[in-house]
Amino acid sequence: MKMFRKSAKYALVSSVLMALVSGSAVSAQTAAESHSPAGRSAHIPECPPVLKCNFIPAAYAKTGPGPTDYGNYALADRPRDMKIRYIVIDPTPGDFTETIKRFQDPTVQVSTHYVIRARDGHVTQMVRTKNVAWEAGNWYTNMHAISIQHEGSATEGGFTEAQYRASAKLVRYLAKRFGIPLDRQHIIGHDNVPPPVPEDTAEMQFGPGPFWNWERYFMLLRAPIGKGPERDGGLVTINPRFATNRPVVTDCSGKKCVKLPRQGANFVYLHTAPSREAPLLSDPALHPDGSPGTTEVSDWGDKAVTGQTFAVYKRVGDWVGIWYAGEIGWFRDPARTPTAVATCGLVVTPRRGQHSIPVYGRAFPEKTAYRGTGVYPQPLVPLQYLITTGQRYAMDPGRVPTDYYAAEFGSIGTVVTGRDRYRQIWFNHRQAFVRASDVTVTDTCRHHA
Repeated sequence: MKMFRKSAKYALVSSVLMALVSGSAVSAQTAAESHSPAGRSAHIPECPPVLKCNFIPAAYAKTGPGPTDYGNYALADRPRDMKIRYIVIDPTPGDFTETIKRFQDPTVQVSTHYVIRARDGHVTQMVRTKNVAWEAGNWYTNMHAISIQHEGSATEGGFTEAQYRASAKLVRYLAKRFGIPLDRQHIIGHDNVPPPVPEDTAEMQFGPGPFWNWERYFMLLRAPIGKGPERDGGLVTINPRFATNRPVVTDCSGKKCVKLPRQGANFVYLHTAPSREAPLLSDPALHPDGSPGTTEVSDWGDKAVTGQTFAVYKRVGDWVGIWYAGEIGWFRDPARTPTAVATCGLVVTPRRGQHSIPVYGRAFPEKTAYRGTGVYPQPLVPLQYLITTGQRYAMDPGRVPTDYYAAEFGSIGTVVTGRDRYRQIWFNHRQAFVRASDVTVTDTCRHHA
């Protein structure tokens, strides 16, 4: 798996000119930002005072003659032009110093809003929250997200208490400022970001990885996981005890697969039947030959993560079957050592008369919305999954923006807004979108009151 991949919007970026890399802490800035009245305060960090953050700007410079030949973020005017809905948690691609230097290179075509150091939790901001960082591998998510990278490793962990505390303070500040709910539908890992199109599915990141302590993190956010509605409305929220949940995890990125050291993990394995001997679920994008899922750290197709909510298919003894990526995945949930919490909430099912419905990785506008904007219509490409009759998926109650941002170098771009409506769901390890016209929404809290 690649630690970074370009946003789909920039997938056609041409080769760049290395001579533009200066290596200095102050990268190239546009005249619009550096010489305007707002530009004089552009490098004051957006942080709660207790964190004593600093600001080192990510590169913003042309790297070639083409309109998309620039790095490493897009100017915008959020939240005026686009709602900020998500905060994306991710590990850094190297140590703290290397990461800062990397994002000052306009040829890397990637950036983040904040970087948090491991040893002391120091926070450095690199992109202002009004601008769009190129971080999540999905342009729609980038449009609506603030990204925070943490010095550490998706395969090894190594995240510190100082980081968790600093990150939680920063997220509480950002969530209050932009009205972002403190739940796992909106505070997400990079591994929860959906692929924009089918061919990108297998290359999507898996950070912050299985060793990020979502349980501890949400305690620090003062929004503990599993403290929602206590009624059993046919949903479960994944919530194993991090300290004692130590499954076998392997790393196959080298010449051979090796077992990683046993440590606290944030997920449960999903099997094809209620048995330890049953094969693990297999995602068609990760295992096109149909082979079973694996314990490999980057194999996200057989893992349900702390804070995710799914609809229950059936319970058999200590096992719970959930709807997951169009299949039924089974995980152990013993009464003495539970790994999930029964809850209720909104669920979507295919509308009556529709045998199956498509699933999308972005909520882009319909083609007619682009008329008169000068923006080329973005294709509405469904992913390689289907939701069929009888399947149920937990839905985020918030309104999903239907929009597309056409960015331009040196100025604010154009936002195209559509009339179609989408629902956001937990579909598998990742989020996904379905058309509102394709589904029926049921509130299981009311149904089971």
